[in-house]
Amino acid sequence: MNRQLTADNLVQVLTSDVIRSLPNANMADALGRLPRVTLERDEGEGKYVQVRGTEPRLTSVTINGINVPSPESGVRQIKL
Repeated sequence: MNRQLTADNLVQVLTSDVIRSLPNANMADALGRLPRVTLERDEGEGKYVQVRGTEPRLTSVTINGINVPSPESGVRQIKL
């Protein structure tokens, strides 16, 4: 909660304790539990994250504040 309150912009924080306590198949499924987040699924499993209806290719992913680069040029999406 402190990270959310002290952030320079709007952030949603999903702690490792919360992630472990829920039955998530992968990180995309865990993120799909956040408000205003939807998933693009493949065979029922979360694959790409969409935030507030934007295309997955426009969603930047960071872990502990470090940007996770996409393997594809020109897009930000990564398979989670």
